Amino acid sequence: MIDHVMERIGKAPVKKEPFSHFYLDQVFPDDFYQELIDSFPDLSEFQPISMDGAVRKGTYVQRVCLSLEKERLAQLPFGHRMFWSRLAESLTCEPFMAMAVKKFEEEMNERFGDEKIWLHSNLGLVADNSDYSIGPHTDHPQKVLTLLFYLPRTKGQKRLGTSIYRPVDPTFRCEGLRHHPFDGFTKVYTAPFAPNSVFGFFKSDRSFHGVESIGAQTSPRYSMSYQLMQK
Repeated sequence: MIDHVMERIGKAPVKKEPFSHFYLDQVFPDDFYQELIDSFPDLSEFQPISMDGAVRKGTYVQRVCLSLEKERLAQLPFGHRMFWSRLAESLTCEPFMAMAVKKFEEEMNERFGDEKIWLHSNLGLVADNSDYSIGPHTDHPQKVLTLLFYLPRTKGQKRLGTSIYRPVDPTFRCEGLRHHPFDGFTKVYTAPFAPNSVFGFFKSDRSFHGVESIGAQTSPRYSMSYQLMQK
């Protein structure tokens, strides 16, 4: 499975404007994706995103998360624990990290030059409930790159993918830590929230992305977030 994923992501073309990003479908083998969907943890296992300190308490209450760190995985029912532990081990291994860094090699050199940096991966499941939205932002300064694996069962939520934006003021930049109103930006592209797809991008001071209100949903907007962070 992991060889398939690494080959698919490795060959996906990167678009440079308005910042470096790519989108890819069929990222997992079809039979594995079906197993993934069938093994998805119950929503009761998730907790508000504010619990891990990512946002202030009381904000983004429609988003709940499940860390795929070993300590949290150990608390899942046996069947789910076995499946997600194997997947987490595959996606956090050194070869996968090296592939992700290589994918954005030009951007890595531009941002860090000869600076020696240490990276660690952060992997977790995300469920966004009705009316979730998040304004344009560039992500925390410690983030280096993000892969968002979209995990819906059907194509019914296709319009709900992450959008990328260009500031109305072409000189505007943001280091991170702030989320901005939509009216200061022009939407450039929305990645289709399709089954078995992935949207990836490199963090910069112009990597503005967000999600406009998803409205009422009968099923959460499920995804898996892989991030490389500076230690």
